[in-house]
Amino acid sequence: MGYTTYRLHAQRMCRGGAHEGRNTLAMLKRRKGESLAQLLSRLDLAIARAHTEDVFTDEINPPAEIETYLELAGKWAVRKLAQGKIRRT
Repeated sequence: MGYTTYRLHAQRMCRGGAHEGRNTLAMLKRRKGESLAQLLSRLDLAIARAHTEDVFTDEINPPAEIETYLELAGKWAVRKLAQGKIRRT
């Protein structure tokens, strides 16, 4: 299975992520009042869930934002196809 990389980001909000190679297992936001130890504990549980249940936790990118992004990207692609700026392969 390889190794797991942990990343902690403390810019505007604290968040943590776990990756194995190019696969993201979990991305968590630090909750209000949550200690770093508690965040790491939740991250460990999320990693275990990814390994045992194939459930990948993403608290950073809410589904609504992803769907909106994909919808906009699809509209952009349709427009560019119509203009002849990109081609299907």
